[in-house]
Amino acid sequence: MKNLSGTQGQGHDGARYAARFAQNADDLHRAGELRARSFLTGGAAAETAVDADDYDQRCQHVLVEDVATGKLALCYRMLILPDGQSIATTYSAQFYDLERLRRFKGGIVELGRFCSDASFSDPDILRTAWGMLMRLGREHTIALLIGCSSFPGTDPQAHAASFARLTERHLIAPRWRPDVKSPYATTFRDLRLDPAGAVNFPPLLRFYLGLGAQTSDHAVADPELRTVHVFTALQTARIPSGRLQTLLSLA
Repeated sequence: MKNLSGTQGQGHDGARYAARFAQNADDLHRAGELRARSFLTGGAAAETAVDADDYDQRCQHVLVEDVATGKLALCYRMLILPDGQSIATTYSAQFYDLERLRRFKGGIVELGRFCSDASFSDPDILRTAWGMLMRLGREHTIALLIGCSSFPGTDPQAHAASFARLTERHLIAPRWRPDVKSPYATTFRDLRLDPAGAVNFPPLLRFYLGLGAQTSDHAVADPELRTVHVFTALQTARIPSGRLQTLLSLA
């Protein structure tokens, strides 16, 4: 496994936000608190909870902070694989049959627990997070980014218009496409798709797709986090050069 922990992301001069790797237990605790507020339910209980799981110990954790105040604005974690041979060890592999990706030859990064503080709305936060990721991907020859992109609620039919758009424009090529694995999976073709409905992609998935990402042909409900997600894959070679340069300028 490649280790990127020797590289520290920084905001460019004069930037309001800076991205860096978590360095200690306090950093991880802050990230866990933000994740709990974003993904766990339970009102006041979620305010004092810390989200953590066994994958955290295997991952690099990235924090995006307000430079002036030090407040945590966004966090995510990265599991780094040298190629597809270890794809079954990823978080996503719990929910999706990723056997076809075992043949993938380039470096892979799985992104997870990607979330932001609801009190922030500046799009530069997301751009800063991705800017660091793009720079690391270039420095360490990462060819594929993968993860689970979540929609709110556990009813796939509620997102019929969005899934129709994914079916029409954004499905992963069959040679790499995941097969169904989870008992909570629903294939898009089994839904009453609504091509004329209002598409409402979550911000992270919308950003992913703007860079050229593609998705599975089915969604998986997660009763624990009360979301429904799709497997998402982005080959870094597909990122438009203009978008890439803009993101790198924020790293």
